[in-house]
Amino acid sequence: MIRERACRVVQIVCSPFRNPLTPRERRVVRATGSRVGSRLPRARPPGRCAPPSARWRRLGAETFDNSIGELVLDERSAIVTILRSAQDGENTERFVALHTTELTNDPRSATS
Repeated sequence: MIRERACRVVQIVCSPFRNPLTPRERRVVRATGSRVGSRLPRARPPGRCAPPSARWRRLGAETFDNSIGELVLDERSAIVTILRSAQDGENTERFVALHTTELTNDPRSATS
């Protein structure tokens, strides 16, 4: 007997070196990631493919800063932090945390 088990997949995206997005490109990124944008028609013919069984949710807002990601592993847990360099008026000796998420076996424990 094959027993199906749910599993959790976490996708972490951090693009540290890139050209800045224009205001129009930022609006497009925000719109496609919004609830309304997620309801737009998909590129599959209706009725021909089963809908995906996986669900996803965004744990943190998108950022448009050049950033660097840090993943700290400790046995069966992990903490992900997205950092950016200091800007005018901030301590230039330290990175600024944009988003931190603790990854555990309980998906409801995610923080940002």
